[in-house]
Amino acid sequence: MKDKSAIHKHTKVLVPAIDYNVNEDKRLLIPFTSGEHIGFMNHDMEIVVDPKYIMYYGDCYSESDYIKVAVAHHYGYPRVNNNVSVYSRPVFGLINYQGKIMIEPKNYRLIFSKKGNVMLFTIQREDYSYGVINIKGEEIIPFGKYHWIDGFYRGFARV
Repeated sequence: MKDKSAIHKHTKVLVPAIDYNVNEDKRLLIPFTSGEHIGFMNHDMEIVVDPKYIMYYGDCYSESDYIKVAVAHHYGYPRVNNNVSVYSRPVFGLINYQGKIMIEPKNYRLIFSKKGNVMLFTIQREDYSYGVINIKGEEIIPFGKYHWIDGFYRGFARV
């Protein structure tokens, strides 16, 4: 018998739409896959966010929840032999319970999500600098002021 220890309460199980009961799902945005991409639908099974993301973290159970989403960022470097080495990595952003982009997934390598009622997000940019922004995208702590900033907890972050 195989070890089932990898399956726990936070594991997501994918099922075909025909076997899924949307009325039992308590989330305001329900993720779905189409090919290799992830989108989000509402309880009427209408597509709210087109499938364009490669990853997501979190769920929307209330209007104050945000979902961290990622798109692929492709980049390359020329090599000595005139070939180009191409790489891909995720860049992150945030969407709200309506599927509206709150923080555009662009050059953010990391987003530490909010903790509690604090609407501040620690961001690591592509250049590895850290800063803090609010949900409107306004810079609260300038990027590069601190070498490292942890996520917020009870209004405080380690720097």
